[in-house]
Amino acid sequence: MVCVTTKGAQYAAFGKIFGSLAYWRLTPASFFVHGGFMALQGLWIALWWVNVNGLSRTEAAHWLFALNGVVLVAFFLLGVYVGAIERAGVLPARPAVLSGTAAAMPLFSPPDRIPWRFG
Repeated sequence: MVCVTTKGAQYAAFGKIFGSLAYWRLTPASFFVHGGFMALQGLWIALWWVNVNGLSRTEAAHWLFALNGVVLVAFFLLGVYVGAIERAGVLPARPAVLSGTAAAMPLFSPPDRIPWRFG
């Protein structure tokens, strides 16, 4: 499908988005959630792996790279399948989706560094 629009129509679409009350209600929460996630990755998680879990800097960098690769793939797949997910009745901010994401976080730590992880 090819969508042909003018620049004026594209700017008008941005005007509708930025003029939407729903957009401005979600913007502060999105800003802090995404900013917190980026801060966690960029400032703290590698130091945690080095100082608390005993990884070398190289190992921590490899795990951080793997974590970001998984996040990149997840964002891409979410963008591809968001329409089907919505049609299935899953709302975008459903707590179960967020809980599933949080529950998957320990999967990104090395198995021998988590004493309560079996396997």
